[in-house]
Amino acid sequence: MPIENLSFDVNHKNHLKLDVKDKKILYYLVHNSRRSFTDIAKKTLLSKESVQYRYKKLIENGVILKTYPVVNFEALGFQKYHLLLLLEEGKDAERKKFMEALENHSNVMRVMEFSDNWDLEIVILAKSLRHFDEVERDLLLPFEGLIINKDTEALIDLLDDGCFPEVRRKHGPKEKIEHKKNVEISYDQKDLKILQQLAKDARQSTYKIAPSVGLSADAIGLRLKKLEKNHLIKRYATLVNFSDLDYQGYVFCFTTSSLSVQDEQKFFYKMSQTPHVISVKKMLGTWDMKVYVVVKNNQDLHLLIKDIKKQFSNLMRTYETWVIYKELYFNPFPSVLLEE
Repeated sequence: MPIENLSFDVNHKNHLKLDVKDKKILYYLVHNSRRSFTDIAKKTLLSKESVQYRYKKLIENGVILKTYPVVNFEALGFQKYHLLLLLEEGKDAERKKFMEALENHSNVMRVMEFSDNWDLEIVILAKSLRHFDEVERDLLLPFEGLIINKDTEALIDLLDDGCFPEVRRKHGPKEKIEHKKNVEISYDQKDLKILQQLAKDARQSTYKIAPSVGLSADAIGLRLKKLEKNHLIKRYATLVNFSDLDYQGYVFCFTTSSLSVQDEQKFFYKMSQTPHVISVKKMLGTWDMKVYVVVKNNQDLHLLIKDIKKQFSNLMRTYETWVIYKELYFNPFPSVLLEE
């Protein structure tokens, strides 16, 4: 993904406001970015042409940055690991080379910059702890003079629907967040190539994907249904420009002395109904839980964190809040997934 396509940037210059119709269109795209314009038109009581026009304007105005499939990496034999780094100041040239190395590395999925105790959070795909150790060494060894401190984390569980207040789905009182058990899923290189093409634009038609994969459009359509049914594709997501919609991103981290299954389920479910929460990660590392939130002002942040601490005071021992300064890189389908 080009470096200018960012979900977060505190130096943003645009201040975009969505009208009611744009919000409705974005609502359906955030929950399923492959949803047809015809279907969205019926839901929003607009013409198909109007939906297409507004979608194009949302892209041109930088509200929608990208559409992509959320892939079940565990089914492909990979786990997500987080690498937190504190970098030496004043080494701009070396820092630039390091960023280029991160963007060009086949295992790197995301790079986020903070304005707090850590400078960078790097999300890496690896097959095991040993594999992650090899990737980390490969990334950091050439730049050991740039790195002051580091920490590592492994992702255990995840709630990630990308929703925010203006497009939040209202959960019913009986609805629960279900964490699916891993099952063995059959796939081949053709399936992976389809996922690679969709990662560039999830709204691509099967006819457009066909030449790159070497299959007919009908065959690709059948494979997509299989990938969706087997949950190799979890959902189709939309990457939104939060900063240009005047949202600021934060990460609220906390540790626990212990966490029962019931408490964990309660926490994930509560966060799924909290408008400002876009992602929750249960981690193995310094922090047990990391809650990624977007708010429009400090008061919203204060009230949100206060509410979380009040409801789950029995769980929390220590906590911190980090400011997301800028998203530097995002690739929803790193090339390591294509390696045989």
